[in-house]
Amino acid sequence: MLFEGCQGKEGVKILEKICPDCGNIVEMMSTDVCTECEQCGHFFYNDQMDCVWTCPNAVKCVGEHLYARLQEAKELEEIELREFEDSDEW
Repeated sequence: MLFEGCQGKEGVKILEKICPDCGNIVEMMSTDVCTECEQCGHFFYNDQMDCVWTCPNAVKCVGEHLYARLQEAKELEEIELREFEDSDEW
């Protein structure tokens, strides 16, 4: 769960993931950092945590490792977007 139960995230949603190991449908709250498949134990990390870019407690909330992974993903997404915008595919 998030650091002391984050209250800053508006519009809490239920996200559904399909477990790549067993095919089970796993529900995750949008405020959860991670959750575990009840059937096989596979761990899922929340890849839609946009609050980490604005919250001063983000590193404490999600941990240094996940914060670094989310930062890398964001940077790659920004590079891909710039490359797409610079291409003739518009």
